[in-house]
Amino acid sequence: MSLPTYAIQFRGHPACPCQVEWLPAFEAEAQRRGFITGPLPIAQLIGGAVTSGGTHATGGAADFWPHGDVAQVVWLARQMGADATWHRWFNWDGHNGSEHIHSVLTGCIHNGAARYQIDKVRAGLNGLANDHKDDGPRPLSGRTWKQGIEWAEEQDMASEETINAIAAEVVRQLTDGKPDNSDLTRDQLWKQTQGAADEARDLLRAQQ
Repeated sequence: MSLPTYAIQFRGHPACPCQVEWLPAFEAEAQRRGFITGPLPIAQLIGGAVTSGGTHATGGAADFWPHGDVAQVVWLARQMGADATWHRWFNWDGHNGSEHIHSVLTGCIHNGAARYQIDKVRAGLNGLANDHKDDGPRPLSGRTWKQGIEWAEEQDMASEETINAIAAEVVRQLTDGKPDNSDLTRDQLWKQTQGAADEARDLLRAQQ
């Protein structure tokens, strides 16, 4: 297939400018939350795979190989402006189609070939020709891909602000010489605080 004039190479795959901006942000947020380790395993961005039915012809649509916590990756993609994201299980097309995650960016000006799938998911459907019920996480976020990046940045900032507030209170108590309502020494409290901070950070990320 011939590529659109706006196509940009992204990690060995032709992509639209929206994908080039969104994918690193999505990957970073998935890594920060512990949903994936390492880079996103990209199967297809702009492309002409026969089984894709033309949805990848113009941009905005992406396929990833299953990696990490797939259910959470699908949830995160929907939160970050790709409501039309699904886990396609093996044989999803009835012809031994490979297992993968399929995703379409909302608000991408290049997603014309796949835009109908955004309408499908909003109607509660799975984006396939069989029009089965959507099996992904709901409610939908309704965000565009740009709003999704902003949302992820806000989540990261909220986590750090909470942790910093806890740390500031501990520092205040330590500098007072004796922790409030505690018989622990300063060194004992400091050791416990470091462990508690790690646990708090993991808990906050899991709850977002």
